[in-house]
Amino acid sequence: MIKFNGQRIPYKPGSLRQVGSKDLKVHHYIGLNLSTKFDSGIQAKQITIDVVARNISEKHVIEALMQDSEERILELFGVYYERVVSGPTWSLTPQDAIGELWEGTMTFICLDPVPRVTGTGARVY
Repeated sequence: MIKFNGQRIPYKPGSLRQVGSKDLKVHHYIGLNLSTKFDSGIQAKQITIDVVARNISEKHVIEALMQDSEERILELFGVYYERVVSGPTWSLTPQDAIGELWEGTMTFICLDPVPRVTGTGARVY
């Protein structure tokens, strides 16, 4: 189950994508056959899912969550991320003639990129 700010998000199974990166610079010393690294830590993680709104109420919930700019909690399958904001872009496209079925993409930015175990709050790594 995926929840953002306590709201369940209807998603397509298998569509969860996570992109993380770290700020690592490598400096090579010319003529010494030596290099060093400068690790500035883990950057914000980006999580993207494909959503399916099966009625107009679910569509409105998705839109409201994505327009929110406050830091929230994102829950994903037994772990959660603190300090998460909705991404700068999202999309919803009607899939039927009467506007009852909508599909789209939601993106979240995890400002604290380390997941925590639901229930205990222990950091996963």
